[in-house]
Amino acid sequence: MVKSKLVTILKTFTLEELKRFDKFIASPYHNTGRNLKPLLKAVTKYHPNYPADKLTDEKILKLMKISGKSNGKNTSSQLNVRFSELTKLAKNFAVIERSINNSYIYSKTLAQFYLDKNLNNLCRSEISICRKILYDDGLGEEYAPEMILLQRLNARSHYQENKREKSIKEIMHIPMYSLSYFVTNIKVQLYSNHIEYPVNYEFLKKTVDCLNIDELAELCTDDGSGLINKIKYDYKRCQFYLYENPEIYTELIEYYKKNFECLSDMIRWQYFLGLMKSGTKLMSTQDYYSYAKQLNLLIDFIFANGLFSFSRTEPLEDVLFTSIVKIKFAVENFDKLQKFADNYLHKVKPEFRVRADNYVSAFLSFMKKDFNKSLEYINAITSPTISEKNNLYKLKMAAYLELNYTEELYYLLDSYNHFMTNNTRFRNSEGQYRFSEIIKILLVNKLNKTTISKIEKEKIFNSIKTSEFEWWLKEKTQEL
Repeated sequence: MVKSKLVTILKTFTLEELKRFDKFIASPYHNTGRNLKPLLKAVTKYHPNYPADKLTDEKILKLMKISGKSNGKNTSSQLNVRFSELTKLAKNFAVIERSINNSYIYSKTLAQFYLDKNLNNLCRSEISICRKILYDDGLGEEYAPEMILLQRLNARSHYQENKREKSIKEIMHIPMYSLSYFVTNIKVQLYSNHIEYPVNYEFLKKTVDCLNIDELAELCTDDGSGLINKIKYDYKRCQFYLYENPEIYTELIEYYKKNFECLSDMIRWQYFLGLMKSGTKLMSTQDYYSYAKQLNLLIDFIFANGLFSFSRTEPLEDVLFTSIVKIKFAVENFDKLQKFADNYLHKVKPEFRVRADNYVSAFLSFMKKDFNKSLEYINAITSPTISEKNNLYKLKMAAYLELNYTEELYYLLDSYNHFMTNNTRFRNSEGQYRFSEIIKILLVNKLNKTTISKIEKEKIFNSIKTSEFEWWLKEKTQEL
């Protein structure tokens, strides 16, 4: 079969790129060896899937009209050589395409070429273009390290012209992007520790605790890009990873909104996902409604700015859409959740849109008190994630309770308890009473037509503070 590296690369090519690659391998500049066009034609016959059973060595030889029966070993060896050559050309094509089509990489490569050839004025001219591109693209994680690299290239160009003073002046001052790179590295490592990767935690903690960002920033050269605010955001993020202080979380959201315009789309979305992750943890451990309100406003803010992924061309992930539905279910009324679905469901990846529609419709039907319809939508949802499954279990239990489906509810409670046994993450996030235990209390009192004691109600109210069903559970508890 076609060698895996070649397939991996070719699978990523569009039809237009394949046409250009065909011309590329025909050029004597790029390919000074044998004619590889027949091999490319044979290999790409089944683009973009490349099924293994259709692309064995024997079938490729047949497509190329080469007989390999008489000297199979030698023919197979020759085919391997051609595969290797085509793979190398595919890699060269990918590098050249990226360099030509990315204006920043193009100018940076040209600057390095000019530097190697001692064309220093031309080198600095391309460096200026690079800096402008970085500035115009908005602040991203690549801004600081790339600016540091350009600073080094600029210093070397002056040095090669024996302009020592200019070279030293360029390299000796401490620009804001050096401080930014330092703080970002700490943030990334603390995030790694946050998701249980081994890092030197004590070193990072001591570093963060002893830093005074405002004082350090005053000692740096500011390039006017607004990088100081990004540094402060990253530093606050470090503090949040260390201490999970809710006040810092609120500050992070305000900083994010305030400096939204100067950030690149990539980092806007990256920061948004980080805030979603942190907010979700605060909701499930401290106060669902309070932090869901903050996140809900943030979601509306970023969607109103037309951003739904890492770039303006990428669709909205269905899993993120369903996570947002859960947040809005906790803090919005029916009309606002419906409006959200109407406005943004079409932004979800087309292949997952029906699933996302069923998910939001299940919650909307529940809010509308059409519990049978809610159950229909729940049962129509295919391949839910573990988190979605947990939410849908709860929604189904609530619907069964509302419909007085006693027997079905008892079976579901048993099934849910087995699910929770195997998922400690959800079990640990439950309050004094698990959701299923509260449902059971409500069911027993409803069947026996008894009232829940004041003390028991207080325990339930304390327990449901971290649940998206808080409003509904309060309503049901007050009824008994």
